[in-house]
Amino acid sequence: MIFEDNNFLPFLLTFVPALIYAFIVFVPFPKNSISLRISFLYFLMGSIAVTAVTAFQWILPGWRFTLDNFLTGLVVTAFIQVALLEEGMKLLFYRLTAMYRGRRPMPHAIMFYSMSISAGFAVVENMMYAWRFGPDVLWIRAYSAIILHMLAGLIMGYFISLGVYKKKLRHLFMTIGLAAAVFIHGLYDFNVMVSYQEYAIGNGEIAFIATGLGVNMLWILAPGVIVAILMYKHLNKLREKRRIYLPSSK
Repeated sequence: MIFEDNNFLPFLLTFVPALIYAFIVFVPFPKNSISLRISFLYFLMGSIAVTAVTAFQWILPGWRFTLDNFLTGLVVTAFIQVALLEEGMKLLFYRLTAMYRGRRPMPHAIMFYSMSISAGFAVVENMMYAWRFGPDVLWIRAYSAIILHMLAGLIMGYFISLGVYKKKLRHLFMTIGLAAAVFIHGLYDFNVMVSYQEYAIGNGEIAFIATGLGVNMLWILAPGVIVAILMYKHLNKLREKRRIYLPSSK
């Protein structure tokens, strides 16, 4: 029957971890500084950004070129072909959403909404991975890739937030934010890719053999969490110093 064979649990795993992490981030933010309705809008735009990435790769298939050297090829793939494209697309959709709203959110809200874009991106990417590799991959991504995407969003949002205080440098801060997000995202992807190298088997199948070069994810995600916390605290200090109080209208 229709309900006997279902994917309800995998479906929950695609987005519930992201909601839990978002709630953990939301709790310490100043009261009335974040609109959940607007957060959901950014979340939806982030989910659309995944389609934009796929469309970009379809229109320009040469973007995913390969290099003969194993390590150099992985650096290019991880930091440029994947991280730069995905984080750049997130930034684009953040800007489009902000332009649609017609107003720039206050600093704390910018940081949270940037994270919301990344959360939406991660959720739809989860669905794509589950469809391609099976639902078991969602358990791993729940404590790895989802956190990575949301951290990248928080870090990018922090630098965009600095542009509120120094408007003349807002484009520079935005560029730095993109670069920082690409760095942590690329480092994560490089770690995943460098741990395994493809080897062709006689029957034409591909085997992934561990190279032993990878780094434990904890050494990437844990410092990222610490950096995001320090950035949040710095925004609090700037808010108090400049006497900028967040309005109830997000």
